[in-house]
Amino acid sequence: MKKLLLSAFLLILSVSFANADSIKIGSGKYDADQGTYESDMLEVTYSFSANNDYGLEPIVGALKTDADAFMVYAGVKRDFKLGRFVISPSFAPGYYDDGDGKKLGYHLEFKSQIDVGFEIVDGWVLTYALSHISNASLGSTNPGADNQMIFLAKNF
Repeated sequence: MKKLLLSAFLLILSVSFANADSIKIGSGKYDADQGTYESDMLEVTYSFSANNDYGLEPIVGALKTDADAFMVYAGVKRDFKLGRFVISPSFAPGYYDDGDGKKLGYHLEFKSQIDVGFEIVDGWVLTYALSHISNASLGSTNPGADNQMIFLAKNF
């Protein structure tokens, strides 16, 4: 079942890439403040045009740690631009599998993130991001994971 869900999500990502407004690829530390479960992670996020009065952009993405934990998610973000600087808070529920990594207590997890970035050249943004993954106490335990990432984003 897990492989089927992951395959379906990857298919959606590949089809959606043709319509994406930006793609963000990054690397960093998973569970960066705890030490016990700290591991390297990679993440890819696609975002799409904001077609609403609130400026909310739909996002889909996936992350994977070197301990084989992964999460696939879909949610929203909002960009606040100040010249060449951009601040982007986001929120996304998703499916989490702990692999050999940290047990977060539930398969439904929520990812909150704040990105602070700078447009280095036209259409390319370098960002630093802090995120937190938690199950909002839906599971038997809720240890959460705090993450730090560096992303390179390309706006189309």
